Amino acid sequence: AQVKATEIESRLKKDGEVVSEDTFANVAKGESQNPATAVLGGKLSAPVRENPNKPDDPYQRLLKMKPGEVTEPIPYTIPGTNQKRIYILRRGDEVPKSFDDAKKELDVSLRNRRAYAAATDLASKISDELKQNKDPQKTASDFASQANMSVADMVRETPYVKPGDNVDKIGVSQQFEDGIKDLNNPQDVGDKTPVPEGFAIPMLIDQKPPRDADFDEVKAQIVEVVKLEKARAQVQDIANQIASGSANADALAALATSKGLKAQDQKSFILGTPLGQGPSATTNDALEETIFGMKTGDITKTPIQLGDNWVIVGVKNRQDASMDDYAKQRDDLTEQMLQQKRNSVFTDYLSATKQKMETDGKIVLYPDVIAKVDVPDQQPGEEQQ
Repeated sequence: AQVKATEIESRLKKDGEVVSEDTFANVAKGESQNPATAVLGGKLSAPVRENPNKPDDPYQRLLKMKPGEVTEPIPYTIPGTNQKRIYILRRGDEVPKSFDDAKKELDVSLRNRRAYAAATDLASKISDELKQNKDPQKTASDFASQANMSVADMVRETPYVKPGDNVDKIGVSQQFEDGIKDLNNPQDVGDKTPVPEGFAIPMLIDQKPPRDADFDEVKAQIVEVVKLEKARAQVQDIANQIASGSANADALAALATSKGLKAQDQKSFILGTPLGQGPSATTNDALEETIFGMKTGDITKTPIQLGDNWVIVGVKNRQDASMDDYAKQRDDLTEQMLQQKRNSVFTDYLSATKQKMETDGKIVLYPDVIAKVDVPDQQPGEEQQ
């Protein structure tokens, strides 16, 4: 299938890197094995949209290409299945967003802004009252109906926290840490602080200065660390047993099964692509260097650490890269890497420019303008209250 896909690519690009829609459609109608798109000359049912959650989706490649450009054959395994595909994709012209699509997105954005503005206003009122009465329970009771929450859900007490701690229902939050760092005396109340799912108004109950911790304070953490280290040592020991006891790839799979583990068979693995399936699929330099030096039938005699896991790899078959194919794709590969670098440099430039403008006071927010944008739409004859 890979050889045939490479031949199709060569046929498409025989007159250059830019391929006309008609040329691509004729080839797709005769060669595509996707019945839904083959009859349409390879056309998709809808435009491709950017999806940061699916960076490995072949269609996302199109967003970085120019109209008329065609990809090399892209091997891809459908997530959650063992179904493998090879894609050759052509970038078409940009499709303007329809008014209906844009209206839906604008409506959602406007509702979100209004909801955020309402939550911000309510959090400010709660903060002001709490600073006055220093009574979290009474303040929560006064505003529970407006917040559409119970008093118990509104008032939360944390254990002692320090910078970098994972706070329950907040996580590791620099904003939350900034919101509590200036609270020095019991019952000091801070300003509203954005947290997941809303705002927090922190109030200091007690604090302990930097000191050597008591054993009881760190006992639970020590126990968890010991458990984790013990579990990791056991996993590594099992991985060493499997690696040292396997003579070939088939034996590797059988021994893994006997240890209660499942061996995975990955075809068409290419250096630089994730090893494995699903969200846990990943790779690193040590793994790729090891696989690059292996021959057919070889097995890694020592496990390779991959994230929090240990991996033993057996090579059933190997096909070295074709320099002829590389020569054909060299310009495309070079352009892809340059585009990635350009995007990275541009992102860094935008971040640095934004930071400099904020420092120089050149970014200004106008609350009165924002307030006008966020007011509800009025119907004829209505008055704003």
